[in-house]
Amino acid sequence: MHIAYLTADEVNLDLARRWAQECGCQLSLVLPRDALPDSDGEFDAVVYDLDCPHPALRERVLTNLLTGDHHSRVAVHTYNLGQAQAQELRARGVLVGRRLERMIFRCLAADRGMEMRSRMPIDGAHLRIPPRLRSSFQAACA
Repeated sequence: MHIAYLTADEVNLDLARRWAQECGCQLSLVLPRDALPDSDGEFDAVVYDLDCPHPALRERVLTNLLTGDHHSRVAVHTYNLGQAQAQELRARGVLVGRRLERMIFRCLAADRGMEMRSRMPIDGAHLRIPPRLRSSFQAACA
């Protein structure tokens, strides 16, 4: 599985690389100045760091996710998302978390039917799994 990660945060990037590797995924960095990775289907999944210091980009990503079709699995993490927006994103199948967590990568990998290397504790209080992903996630973690 090939995951794009849009971030400008080096600490989050390092964590994302380790967690993606644990799940058997390949991670590619997409910088905020690059084109949004979700539009052409080049990646199996995309993770957006919406706390990166580019407000115009954040709004563009949110608008695309809330109004357009996304062709790959999508996750976002941010401390700056209202509850209504978060619920609307979840209703559209987007994984939403307050911070980057290992669980995001495990959910994305589980959704693609990839074999999990270890059981995941379901302790992601900050991550809400959309209803349409719960069954595949639970099956992968069983």
